[in-house]
Amino acid sequence: MRIVGGRHRGRPLTCPEGKTARPTLDRTRESLFNILLQGDVSRGLLPSGTSRLLVDQHVLDVFAGTGALGLEALSRGAKHVTFIEKAPESLTALQSNIKTLKQQLSTQVIAGDALFPPRTANPCSLIMMDAPYNQNLTDPAISALDKAGWIAPTALIVAEADAKETITPPPDFEEVDNRKYGKARIFFFLRN
Repeated sequence: MRIVGGRHRGRPLTCPEGKTARPTLDRTRESLFNILLQGDVSRGLLPSGTSRLLVDQHVLDVFAGTGALGLEALSRGAKHVTFIEKAPESLTALQSNIKTLKQQLSTQVIAGDALFPPRTANPCSLIMMDAPYNQNLTDPAISALDKAGWIAPTALIVAEADAKETITPPPDFEEVDNRKYGKARIFFFLRN
């Protein structure tokens, strides 16, 4: 596993052994970030081709695991990433990856449950979620994060799921796109 683009391109990332983490595959991550940097999944909120979905933004990486999504975002121009993860093995790998890439000043790690996040006064404009597959955690996590102040009014939520899984967005959010990549499906949600 490695960073696939940006200033840290090619840098390897640590992953815990066993089934604790299931990092987003490099090819899927590359496709996702191409959409964020070049596509328009924002339904006219931002002009087509804009990089304001990512560049200089505060990103939230939920169910962060190794931090591959958030660290890829930093590599490609995000200003700051907050990670939420509760598995001890994943937290160790995440901290190691942050240190390896020397991103301590651009990151915050919250060792906790995404279903019970701490409150914040600094909402994020891009929320990336890679919940354990087929456990119906994405919808309640979005609701909990929104109630805790993490989701900016015009934030884009990117949620990875099993390709056969359907995610129903919580009230006040709508699905604006979804893409299948092998065994994964990426959903894009915006507030109505």
